[in-house]
Amino acid sequence: MRAEPVGFTVANRSSLARTGRYFGQLAHWAWIILQCGFLPLRFNPPGKALRFMACNIFAIRRVLTLNLFGYEVALRTGTPDLMVAIDSLGHEFDSVIKAFPRAEAGVIIDAGGYIGTAAIKFASNYPKCQVICIEPSPANLELLKRNISGYPNITLVQAALAASDAGAMLSDAGRSTWGHTITTEIRDKDRAKSLGSVETTTIDQIMRDAGAERLFLMKLDIEGAEIEVLDASATWIDHCDVLVTELHERMRYGTEASFDRATRGRFNSMLPGEKILSLSRAFKAEAAR
Repeated sequence: MRAEPVGFTVANRSSLARTGRYFGQLAHWAWIILQCGFLPLRFNPPGKALRFMACNIFAIRRVLTLNLFGYEVALRTGTPDLMVAIDSLGHEFDSVIKAFPRAEAGVIIDAGGYIGTAAIKFASNYPKCQVICIEPSPANLELLKRNISGYPNITLVQAALAASDAGAMLSDAGRSTWGHTITTEIRDKDRAKSLGSVETTTIDQIMRDAGAERLFLMKLDIEGAEIEVLDASATWIDHCDVLVTELHERMRYGTEASFDRATRGRFNSMLPGEKILSLSRAFKAEAAR
């Protein structure tokens, strides 16, 4: 992790820094795509791996189980599931876990749970923490439930994370199963397709339900809807030790500026891939001891 000074901002980066970050993300996903060609063979019997790879290449939709990095997960062929699983079960969160390996107890929120692979990674590495996985998409929920069923410290919340609990309309932003969002302000509105109404919840509500005052870690990856959540963060941001966010500026203008406002005064770092790490001052000081 490359630590940035307090006051580091995402929205005001130079064009050179933005270009470097963009090509870094391209290289990251190119490497993930390459791994899709050999990691199934590394962890699974050849017949099982080749069947999955053949269905994936020819976009034949099946739900098949693979072992990846020692985790058994059910994945849909012909979707981004394998790429997401390789990333999150592999090395996406390793720098965070290695930097903060000890969490005796606490709450972890996985907002944008998708098929549960990030929640599984957190639950396995922080077994004494309660992992709350939030996912609104009916298309992903069945597989998510199946994948997390063996982890007693994961709790599923079937809702979208938002700034209020008033409910919202879910739409497909045209980015396959990993692009479902409740925001109506995406750039390519013409490609969006309504998926119906969903319940919403807030971080404050989740913390009340968990009976917790502090949030050890939150992964925020909600396809452009992070603006409203971050703009309403005054009640919880100071109680959040570790925030790992993927900003979707390419989908919706203003996400980077919203992150900068919400995390002003915190210690921010750019992680490998697409995520940004933000630490509270108190937690950074405690972790340094």
